[in-house]
Amino acid sequence: FKNPMKTLSSSRTVAKRGCFRVPAFNRAHVHKLTARSAEVETTIQQSAQAKKRSGVSDVDMATVATPAVSAKQLSVPDHQGTADCIYLDWNGTTPVFKEVAEAMMPFITTHFGNPSTSNPYGQTCKNAVENARAQVAKLVNCTSDEVYFTSCGTESDNWAIVGSVLAARQRYPGILPHVVTSAIEHPAIIACLSHMHQQGLLTFSTVAVDAEGRVDPAAVEAAITPQTVLVTIMHSNNEVGTIQPIAEIVAAVLRREAEGRRILVHTDAAQSLGKVVVDVAALGVD
Repeated sequence: FKNPMKTLSSSRTVAKRGCFRVPAFNRAHVHKLTARSAEVETTIQQSAQAKKRSGVSDVDMATVATPAVSAKQLSVPDHQGTADCIYLDWNGTTPVFKEVAEAMMPFITTHFGNPSTSNPYGQTCKNAVENARAQVAKLVNCTSDEVYFTSCGTESDNWAIVGSVLAARQRYPGILPHVVTSAIEHPAIIACLSHMHQQGLLTFSTVAVDAEGRVDPAAVEAAITPQTVLVTIMHSNNEVGTIQPIAEIVAAVLRREAEGRRILVHTDAAQSLGKVVVDVAALGVD
């Protein structure tokens, strides 16, 4: 917290009004956490100073003696089942559902084969992967051969952007591909676009949002140029939860697409899946 006392005060106000139940905070505990954070920050600063004096690199810094901070000092108290913490980052990470853990356990303890192999150990796992692929396809209303598994959302976003832009550069060698995105995209989108822009592989435009974090389809349409090959707008925002009018944005893109080359539409729906309906066919995204 930048100002933990202010945050706690506002939380108690909400609790008193009965909007939802908020466990009581322990003021002394918050001060203790703040003091611990200060100790860690001091250690980081001292480590940086030691690195500067010694002239070693970041990689070599691991071997440089730094002020000792015990595991106890760095550890964060276990808040599970206690009433001294409110966890609000459910879009970031959550406990695993019991049903999910039970479904995965056989593949952690028993079925350990490589699904790419032809032996019985591998085939059992391959069948499980293909079953999961079919389940995901049913969830988003697409065919199984359209589903690819990656390590994370960032890899998926990068794959979509890099693949679309490089394909466009091959298909239209005379243009510098242009991408339209929004000002509230996840860093997985913005960082990828910025990096490719620095490499001279594309240009991109950022569309602003309104007071509720909503992207105006008309603004997206206005940002499209004759060089635009991709529009990437998230389905729902990971910070404020605004659900974007993706189908309307696709319709706007199609109007401009009729004037020239094909424009792909990508949406990052990582924050939507499992919470709201995500039908890729109805949305019209690529």
